[in-house]
Amino acid sequence: LKTYRRTVGINHGLPTASILGQIYLNQIDQDIDFVPLFDEFAVRHEDDLLIISPHRYRLRRIKAKMNEKLNELHRIH
Repeated sequence: LKTYRRTVGINHGLPTASILGQIYLNQIDQDIDFVPLFDEFAVRHEDDLLIISPHRYRLRRIKAKMNEKLNELHRIH
């Protein structure tokens, strides 16, 4: 059993963690400009994002955009 210690990010034990996470990730939602197609499903709960799509290349582009934006946010701190 491996355990990991969080060194960056928002502590999930805080009562405000959910709100802070929404504020932090709202910019990513806007930047990737993802609107599901008729045959796709997408949902985000706090910092978890699930996208189901039959379009493999579209998913790869979305993933690349998200990684780029997360890296930009990480460099700010």
